[in-house]
Amino acid sequence: TNESKMDLSNIPTDQKIVDIKFNASTYLLTDKGKIYFAGLPSLSPGTGEYITDQRINKPTKITGNGIEHKVVKKLYTDAYYSQRDGTMAVAVTDGGELYAWGKGSASRPLSLSHIPKIVWRHGQTVDLCESWSVGHNKEICSGFQNSITSGKIVDAVTDGGTIWALDDKGVVWSAGNNRYGQVGANHRADFVKNFKPLYFDGKKITKIAGDAYSALFLAEDGEVYGMGLNNGSQLGFSKHTESCNGVPCSKKPRIYKLPTGKIAKDIFIVSPGIYGETGPGYVTEANNYRNSFVVTTDGEVYGAGSNKHGQLGVGKGCAGDSDYDSVSTEYDEPQKMVLDYKNNDSGVVSDDTKVVKAKYVRSGIGTTIVITDLNYVFTVGNNANGQLGSGDTKECHIPKRHRYTNVFQTWYY
Repeated sequence: TNESKMDLSNIPTDQKIVDIKFNASTYLLTDKGKIYFAGLPSLSPGTGEYITDQRINKPTKITGNGIEHKVVKKLYTDAYYSQRDGTMAVAVTDGGELYAWGKGSASRPLSLSHIPKIVWRHGQTVDLCESWSVGHNKEICSGFQNSITSGKIVDAVTDGGTIWALDDKGVVWSAGNNRYGQVGANHRADFVKNFKPLYFDGKKITKIAGDAYSALFLAEDGEVYGMGLNNGSQLGFSKHTESCNGVPCSKKPRIYKLPTGKIAKDIFIVSPGIYGETGPGYVTEANNYRNSFVVTTDGEVYGAGSNKHGQLGVGKGCAGDSDYDSVSTEYDEPQKMVLDYKNNDSGVVSDDTKVVKAKYVRSGIGTTIVITDLNYVFTVGNNANGQLGSGDTKECHIPKRHRYTNVFQTWYY
């Protein structure tokens, strides 16, 4: 009842909005490759070179270091505000440049501010090493592999503390917060200032996905790798693999344990930032929502991490049902989601006999959504606010077709 139309009067009429991102503020990307910002500069990166107002009530162009003259193809912000790290945004231009801007403890060592800055461009050469350490104020390479020259950046993501970027050669470059090994270069430092290339058994990467302290990567052969925080085995392999500062992690990319012969075509990871990280209650709650999902070429879905609300979709029934069962709250290895068109309260019985083939998966605060190749929607997990679309607030541990007809994306905050 309180919806209102965004005031787009600052955006030229010949430009159309093609993407929207947000963290503490809102960013609009137009088809001309320009970025517009609205919100509170005090809570946000990306206010731009000339924006000084305390509150930006209508989208205003972001400028600085020439970004206003470039064509931005990709825009990404951290979707969760992590109190310790701050906030950050990244943008990739059609010329393969990587811009970043932000504020907080992670932005300062990277020399970032509210003004967009080029942090990586093609043609830079860096050593690929088995591991890194720091001695006498300089980085030390161990197990030198070879020197790699970066191609043009084609995609990038950030969690507010770490940046992961993919170039057109299939090489991933990363820098930033590393206290859970999320930079992925097997670096001993808790913070990595200089971008490092990552090693994926000699394979090219085609897609990256990141959220607070963790990241997933899809290789050209359909293999999936994970690195970073792994305290709930959310990276697709056991949390007992490695430890960072006393917390389960992975300092380098490791293979997501799909069943033999399964080939991935899409990946997704959700890992909430922690408000007030010193509070044990906050940590426990955030850990209930750390998950990753992989969609295979044959349309199956595999999930890893917490199953506190049944969000992995491997249980039975909904709250109040005689067979209501979440099976387990956590698994050491990925689990295959139970998807069946007969699990249906949408009122539409068509296609009940067909095999479900997933197209992609999105997940948030313990709630998971699966879109099928027939554009049906399954939801499972947390339903405290009716987010399953079932017409009630009963938690479900088995995916069901509900009253949706289609979904573009779920966001969480």
